Amino acid sequence: MMLVPLTLAVISKALDECSEIHLHNTVLNNGVACEPKTDWIWLSKILCLIFVLLTIISYTIIFITFRQIMKTLRSSVIAKKTKILQRQLTIVMIVQAAMPVICTAVPTVAFSVVKYCKWPPSDYGSLAMGFINWQPCLTPIFTICCIRAVKDEFFRLFHMTARRQLTLKVISMKEYEDQHADQGANALASVQQRENIENSQDGADFYIAEPDILQIIPSAAWNSTDVAGKLGAKSDSNLLIIFRKTIDEQVFPLISHSYSQVKGS
Repeated sequence: MMLVPLTLAVISKALDECSEIHLHNTVLNNGVACEPKTDWIWLSKILCLIFVLLTIISYTIIFITFRQIMKTLRSSVIAKKTKILQRQLTIVMIVQAAMPVICTAVPTVAFSVVKYCKWPPSDYGSLAMGFINWQPCLTPIFTICCIRAVKDEFFRLFHMTARRQLTLKVISMKEYEDQHADQGANALASVQQRENIENSQDGADFYIAEPDILQIIPSAAWNSTDVAGKLGAKSDSNLLIIFRKTIDEQVFPLISHSYSQVKGS
């Protein structure tokens, strides 16, 4: 509240007591600028100092809050999608808070350089004033660079994620081939183990190779899952029905066949 009367006092004195400065060789012919009296310069300096202190304090609070929110999100046990949305909302908050500082700091630095380097305002004043209006250009750039959902959609719009999707597809096919290779190796080891056990048995009337049975069930589960994916079985009940059907059609006949072979021998 103390800033309101202080600002009004500075503006009123600047309007009442000012000296005209004629600007030559500028874009506008016969340009005139107003300069406040030196007696009230100290009041303007106090006002600027208060604004700077308030800006530093407020942005310190914002960045501390940002760090605490991100720390809480990392340590909290919540849904993954909720955590992603909350993180994106926090990033939007920090971007929106930092945007005015960036858009104000650059023209301020430009004006300071023009002032202390004694450059003529006619050459560099327009350039410095142009930086004040660059916030509409920076806002979408920061949004695309800092917010992941917008960045992914932007890259997807221009087909810049095709190579990444192809890489993931190749990795998935490699994992698929490795899994089938492991299953084939396990099946071969199971058959060799069964032959070794059968050769080492003497006078056994009944024997079922348990490793084969254990190998049949994962294969049936793999096949049933593959069939369920092809048929579009999205519910657990449909997947269970397909799994039971696979067990009845593949596992039980193999068990019966193994039993008949062992009993016949």
